[in-house]
Amino acid sequence: MMKSFLLLIILSLITGCEAREEDRCQGGWVEFTCKYPKEKEKYQTIKVVSPSKVSIESSRQNEWVDDGKLSLYHNTSDRSVRVVVKSLTRSDLGKYRCKFDQRQTETNLKLKHARCQTPRTESATEKTTHTITCDFSGKLKKREKFLCKEEGSGCVEIQSTGRFTLTTSRRRLDVSVSSVSSQDAGVYWCGLRSEDKNSRTGLGRIQLQVQKATWLPGVIFGVVSAAVSVLVFVLIYRRYKGSKTTINEDAQSEDHGYAEIEECPQKSHSGTGEKTLYVTANFPTNPSAFTHPPDVQSQRGSGDVSGDTSYNVGGHDQRPASSTVNQPSSSSENPPSFSNDSLH
Repeated sequence: MMKSFLLLIILSLITGCEAREEDRCQGGWVEFTCKYPKEKEKYQTIKVVSPSKVSIESSRQNEWVDDGKLSLYHNTSDRSVRVVVKSLTRSDLGKYRCKFDQRQTETNLKLKHARCQTPRTESATEKTTHTITCDFSGKLKKREKFLCKEEGSGCVEIQSTGRFTLTTSRRRLDVSVSSVSSQDAGVYWCGLRSEDKNSRTGLGRIQLQVQKATWLPGVIFGVVSAAVSVLVFVLIYRRYKGSKTTINEDAQSEDHGYAEIEECPQKSHSGTGEKTLYVTANFPTNPSAFTHPPDVQSQRGSGDVSGDTSYNVGGHDQRPASSTVNQPSSSSENPPSFSNDSLH
């Protein structure tokens, strides 16, 4: 009679037994929910026991408690307890008991094998756009897909808002992150949700590393470009300046020509004398002007000459050229003679 009474009490404490079947992969994780035995009651202490007799207990509310293998979150607003089992192995198969003070619920968690995604590490650069891809195959493609980021003991799902854009197809999930920052670094999981929305499982682990943006290549390119531009400008300027100088020199050489005439006077009884005459000639720009022999005229007075002598050298439209001649006095009555050949 006593044994029957005790058995009746134990059975009355077990308010529910729920069977769940989850896809799982070796090394992944699974999360499920235990509802309050009585929705209107309040519970202070929550305890979860695994099939391998590993347990976790907490009196904290609305925060995660983690012992390494199991984690629980007592959500008072939702009147439930979220339980996470990490690093799944075969020993994690079986019944999980959620105890609310003196009352207890059971969850029979049946895990079946699912193909895991190979853990990988990805790198992103700050202020760029990076895309994380989750691939699913077989029957998994029909399930609801998600990407979450580890935050403390839980994994917070990424929503398609702000800098995050989710693109879903039957076989894959793409999550694009724009303007990547250091806060985006961490561990992400590709996962699936159960049809009743009460449980989910993580199948693929992704370690995202964020690198600082480097501007060194751009700075080097800018400096090199500026140096090349300056060099090209200097070369063009020097070439232009040299060309202009050459043109000016040619123009000056065409405007004036100088001829030195050495006058050798005839010998006289009073002695010999030698004079040097400098004549400035303006040459015509028209080469045909030189087809006529130059005409040299000299005007002298009788007797000794000491003064100015005018010479007219050239042909058509030539300006007279003046020269000053200082000639010592000579007793010879015969003036010195000039040859046209002396002007060539």
